[in-house]
Amino acid sequence: MADSTYLQTSIQGGVSIARITTEKMGGFEAPALTTELIALVESQPWPIVVDLSAVHILGSQGIGVLLNLRKACEARKRLLALAGVSEEIMMMLKISALTKLFTIKGSIDDAIKAVK
Repeated sequence: MADSTYLQTSIQGGVSIARITTEKMGGFEAPALTTELIALVESQPWPIVVDLSAVHILGSQGIGVLLNLRKACEARKRLLALAGVSEEIMMMLKISALTKLFTIKGSIDDAIKAVK
């Protein structure tokens, strides 16, 4: 799988791993991330784990990226989990009531188990 400025992808145990490599998911990064993550969903049949361990700032457009990814996964009946979520990002997801919409695990290995 190809890597980009903000995303590194790999396959691990029959699951696509999408590692966000930017510290900020905001207005500048959102369009490219959305395009690349949706393309990942459309190009392969595996469940997806998004590794957010490098992300320290999640803006409203970054939340939009995650929601668009969730919608694309649901449309194609793909399981999705988030991994490596920092305390700050988890707080943002809780405040936004998004923890109910996503499977969130502490590690990539736990997230892989959750989507298999």
